[in-house]
Amino acid sequence: MSTSIWSVWQSSNLRPREPKSRALPGCATHCRRKSLAPLASSPLDCAWGNEGETVPLYKDAEKAIAENLLRLSLGERAPMIAIGCFTTIQFTELNLQRGAVGLHLLDDNEILFIGKHLHDSRSRDGYTREDMIAQIVSAMLPTSVTFTSEIVTFAQNPNPRNDGYGNMVNDRAVFEMTKKKPKAELYSVMPKGDQNKPPK
Repeated sequence: MSTSIWSVWQSSNLRPREPKSRALPGCATHCRRKSLAPLASSPLDCAWGNEGETVPLYKDAEKAIAENLLRLSLGERAPMIAIGCFTTIQFTELNLQRGAVGLHLLDDNEILFIGKHLHDSRSRDGYTREDMIAQIVSAMLPTSVTFTSEIVTFAQNPNPRNDGYGNMVNDRAVFEMTKKKPKAELYSVMPKGDQNKPPK
């Protein structure tokens, strides 16, 4: 990551603000769900944050994510669903970073989700499904900053969150960028700084 991007990471006051448009460039033109489990929301139905900022998760994403996590907890297979888009800034930075390390660019600005690895990993740590949803929502905020290397792509919330277990964590969403090409898949989420794990 470039020095300028790392400085953005360190200070939320330096972070550029998301343009106040009602549609994410790329999202409306590229999002398709022909082979996906449908959501009630359309690509233009992203949720809204403060002052009209577009939030990456679709309005119905939390409910759909919860349904997938419930299926997985019962030992069932979960469908692939579309849960949101990157913000314009995140999408642009992500592709700049990927190009800088010689990786293919992300052509389609929509994020997919199944949740098996995420559910299995966080369940082993003792987290509940509600905890996992809170981690996802926090990691997928418009203020989260992207990072790409040759081996990993993620977005991390630079603002610590009280996780209810005595930790102030920075939630990190890890993306798989190849198997669902040209789209990104939310592969896992990690509450960085969770030294105190939930009681099992």
